[in-house]
Amino acid sequence: MRKRWIFAICAIALMAPVSVVKAQYPQEPKEVKEAVKKRMDEEYKLSDEAWEKALPTIEKEAKEGKPYIPWAARPTDLPQAKIPSFPGAEGGGMFSFGGRGGKVITVTNLNDRGPGSFREACETGGARIVVFNVSGIIRLKTPIIVRAPYITIAGQTAPGDGVCIAGESFWVNTHDVVVRHMRFRRGETNVGRRDDAFGGNPVGNIMIDHCSCTWGLDENISFYRHMFSPGADYKDLKLPTVNVTIQNTISAKALDTYNHAFGSTLGGENCSFMRNLWASNAGRNPSIGWNGVFNFVNNVTYNWVHRSVDGGDYTALYNMINNYFKPGPLTPKNTPVGHRILKPESGRSKLGYYVFGRVYASGNIMEGYDAITKDNWLVVFRFRSKQIQMVTLRI
Repeated sequence: MRKRWIFAICAIALMAPVSVVKAQYPQEPKEVKEAVKKRMDEEYKLSDEAWEKALPTIEKEAKEGKPYIPWAARPTDLPQAKIPSFPGAEGGGMFSFGGRGGKVITVTNLNDRGPGSFREACETGGARIVVFNVSGIIRLKTPIIVRAPYITIAGQTAPGDGVCIAGESFWVNTHDVVVRHMRFRRGETNVGRRDDAFGGNPVGNIMIDHCSCTWGLDENISFYRHMFSPGADYKDLKLPTVNVTIQNTISAKALDTYNHAFGSTLGGENCSFMRNLWASNAGRNPSIGWNGVFNFVNNVTYNWVHRSVDGGDYTALYNMINNYFKPGPLTPKNTPVGHRILKPESGRSKLGYYVFGRVYASGNIMEGYDAITKDNWLVVFRFRSKQIQMVTLRI
């Protein structure tokens, strides 16, 4: 059996123009932009009011050992629990506190907002565990924005067929969040509000388990960075999401309304993605949106069009282990993209030549291509230009 190695990849090429499939965006009529801005301004105002109401509880619990941390740049910036979030939690986010030890809030109706609604439970301050005594579809008119930390959303407590969040996005803009057994169906096709089904501005200590995310208008589910505003005249800082796990989750059937049918952008510091399914998304299955270590293990990717797994930069460290790739009816045949495990990127490098990150690839299966399954390195990398020279170095 072939020995497993970590390879350093260095590709050198002339920076010649190449043909690339890129995301396309529609032209938005002025009246649509204005209507969406008005609606979102109203929602941000309501979110600010909910935050002000929640803040005294957040500050009180901070003094009792549950600090609110508005940003993080590395995994150690956030305290972590000593035991997993729940039995079976694994990876970078497994020690998220979630709402452990907090109050239990019961969702009693399927309303967009108001007493007993899911939105009210998410906007409440303090550690909390959200449970359901109703099942069905919660149809949103504006995004739900989770700003108060320490929350566990236990979708498995809903009766019947569970709960589905539809029509708008669900944003995580804080830390220590556990979301389990929920369905997010973005689905709305308003040209002015193209966004993920599940995403936001996540700081860290994020555990996503057994969720289904579909019909996104940007991606279905994305967790990799958060933007922090220092205030005054300083520019916003782009920081990684830290300590994040997405496991046992589906990202499928992104809407192609605007030629943007994408699965996920994932990454961060101390991130793990395992036992997930990406199905029938044109690209980003997923894309790596951050540098550092990217752990991608025991996942299934099916029926991609122009990209399977891609992204990262010259500092990226990819662990691609025991994943299953199944070309589908939309997957091009007899082209590299049809049987490619990973397409690393180097466009962020300011050097005059391409430099790619390092990859550990082992045990990946490409259905219908036995040679690739036996030797992942036959098509771990497929570059766009014949002028590129690739060298593999054992280290």
